[in-house]
Amino acid sequence: MDRFAAALVDRAARSLPLVLWLTLGSLVLGFATKTPCLSSYPARHPPTGCFNDIQLLWDTRHLAQHLLPYQGTVTTVPFRQGDTINAVLAAGQVEYPVVTGLFIWLTSLLASGRAGYLVVSALALAPFALLTSRVLHSLAPRRVLVFALAPAVAGEAFINWDLLPVTATAVGLWAWHRGRAGAAAAALAVGASAKLWPGFLLVPLLLHLLLEGRRTTAVRVFGVAAATTAVLNGPFLIANAAGWAGPFVAQSARQNDVTTNSLWFFLARHSPISAINVMSLAAVLAAWTVLLLVGMRRRRASGVLAWLQVGAAMVSSYVVLGRADSPQYTLCLLPFLVVLAVPRRWVTVFLLSDAWLWLQWSYLHRLTRWAMPPAQVTRILVVACMTLVLLNAANALSSANTPAPDPGPDPATTGHGSPAPQQD
Repeated sequence: MDRFAAALVDRAARSLPLVLWLTLGSLVLGFATKTPCLSSYPARHPPTGCFNDIQLLWDTRHLAQHLLPYQGTVTTVPFRQGDTINAVLAAGQVEYPVVTGLFIWLTSLLASGRAGYLVVSALALAPFALLTSRVLHSLAPRRVLVFALAPAVAGEAFINWDLLPVTATAVGLWAWHRGRAGAAAAALAVGASAKLWPGFLLVPLLLHLLLEGRRTTAVRVFGVAAATTAVLNGPFLIANAAGWAGPFVAQSARQNDVTTNSLWFFLARHSPISAINVMSLAAVLAAWTVLLLVGMRRRRASGVLAWLQVGAAMVSSYVVLGRADSPQYTLCLLPFLVVLAVPRRWVTVFLLSDAWLWLQWSYLHRLTRWAMPPAQVTRILVVACMTLVLLNAANALSSANTPAPDPGPDPATTGHGSPAPQQD
C-alpha cells in the first residue's frame, strides 16, 4: 500500500492532468451522493448524504424569484426565552457575504427548480475545485493529492459554496509565491467577501511586511485589499445598508443548537445568544493574540515572521472557537495542509475525524443518534490540535519555491541597496 501511495504521489507530482482527473473524480463522487435529493428533497434534515444548503436555500430564500441579493430585509424575533433571538430573512436576502451572494443569485437565474439549481450550482462550482488543484499543484506538487483526494472534497464540495473562498485563498498564495503582493491581496479580499476567513491571512501578512521594513509593499497590500473590498461591497452597502449587513445579523442570531457542531453548544447551551456571541468573539481574539505573539517571539530566533503558519492557525482557531463549525469548513483548511508540511499522521487524523462527522451527520444520524456528540467533540479536539500543528509546521515547498518570497526591505524605507523586485 505504501509503495502504491508513493508511486501515485510521484506520478501526480509530474502530471497535472492526472491531478485534475482525480479531482474531477472526487467531485463526481460527491455529486453522486447528492442525486437522491434531485427527486425528493425533504423539508427537514434527512439521514442521507444528499442534504445540502444549496437546495434548502432555493426554498427558504425564495431564489426562484431571482431577486438581486441584499435588497430584502432581515428581522430578529424572540425565540424561546430571554434575549435569545432568531433571524428571519425575507426574499432578496441571503446569510452570506456579497461574492457568495452574487454567485447564488447568478446561478439561480439558470435554474427553474431546486433540483435544477443543485445541478447548475455543482457545474458552476466544479471549475473552482479544479482551479484550486491546478494552483496547489504549482505550489506543492508532491502534496496536492491532500486536496484532490480529500474525503471532504467528495463529501462536502456541494453542501454549500465554500469552494469559492477556498479557491480565492489558493490563488492568493499562488500570487504571493509569484511575487505579486497586490494580486495576492486582491485574491484574499475577494475570498473575504465570499466567507470572512481568507481575510484573516492579511493580518499576519501585513505584520510580516512591517516587521521586515517593507512599508511600501505593506501599504500597497492594505490599499489593494481595501479597494477590492470596497468595490465588491460598496454598491450593496450604499443601496441598502441594512440588507448588506443582513448576513452578519443572521449569523449572530443563529441558534446555539446541535446543528452548529460548536464548542459553545457544549459549554454554554443554555446561555443567551448575545452572551455566546461575546464569549466566542473574545475567545477568537484571545487565540489570535496568542498566535501572533508566539509568531513574533519565534521571529527573534528565525529572523522572519512565519506569517502563513500563523495565518493558517488563526483560521483553524476560528473554526474551533467560532459560533458554528459546519462539516464543509474542512475545505477551508485543506490548502494549508498542502502548502505546509503537516505530518501525514495529522492529515490522516484530521480527515478521518471529518469523515466521521460527515457520515454521522449524513447517514447515521437516526441509526446512532448517541454517537453525534462524540463525533462533534472529536472534531473540536482534532481541529484544536491542528491549530498547533499548523503553527509549528515547516514550509512544504523547497527553498527555491517558497510561497512567500522576501526580497528584503523596500529601498524607500532603507535608503540604500538596489531596488527590490516588483511585487505587482
